[in-house]
Amino acid sequence: FIRGMSSVSSNFSTYDNVIIYNSDTLGLTIGGFSFSNEHNTTVTNSRSGNIEGSTNQEDGISVSGGGNFTITNNNFSSNTRYGISLGTSDNNIITNNTITSEGASTYGIYNNQADNNLYSNNTITTSGASSRGVYSSTSDNTNFTNTIITATGDSSQGMEIYSGGAPQIIGGTVNSTAERLNISDSGDVVVKDVILIGTTLNDTYLTVNTNAIFTNVSYSTEYVAADSSVLTRNWYLDVNVTNVNGVVQ
Repeated sequence: FIRGMSSVSSNFSTYDNVIIYNSDTLGLTIGGFSFSNEHNTTVTNSRSGNIEGSTNQEDGISVSGGGNFTITNNNFSSNTRYGISLGTSDNNIITNNTITSEGASTYGIYNNQADNNLYSNNTITTSGASSRGVYSSTSDNTNFTNTIITATGDSSQGMEIYSGGAPQIIGGTVNSTAERLNISDSGDVVVKDVILIGTTLNDTYLTVNTNAIFTNVSYSTEYVAADSSVLTRNWYLDVNVTNVNGVVQ
């Protein structure tokens, strides 16, 4: 159990069952939290990242290998690479975090070859050109629920899902300068109750071998690769039935 960490090393390797609570590494030379091959670890009510304006390539929190992490109620700010990075790490819960990433090609959440991860109620802001609020690649059963994304840099996308099996995007708001949802080479995609906001390019961009079902998702423009992708759109229907003198109206 580590509480109030502010100046010791934030790099952990092969330690299981670690709990980090109320710790702060923001702006220190050690950068953010970094874990390798750990399991059953909790990071909560903590803060990490770079000092605003720093050019060091740092993540807010990086998890490589291992799994069964709980990352909740943290602030990962001014990150110059990834706010939260999961690589080959499965069965994690990431919830109620505030993520700020700045600089070109930065990502709020980076999920790579990491399966069965649940992201919920996270707020992401990116400001650099060609950034991504969320990038998930080669990962199965990844769930993003009530994610709030604002990507303001030139050519910045809200969410990019590549080569995903059964990803789910439920609720939340995506506001970006480029595509709000860019999904490719992914099957059994579920998108439900999501608000897409933006002024340029396509709200929805589906390419190469993608099968997606959208339910109650409103948007203005889309691109769907007609030769290899399928987009099914569903809407809720409210029906009021009144019984007057035995007659249904």
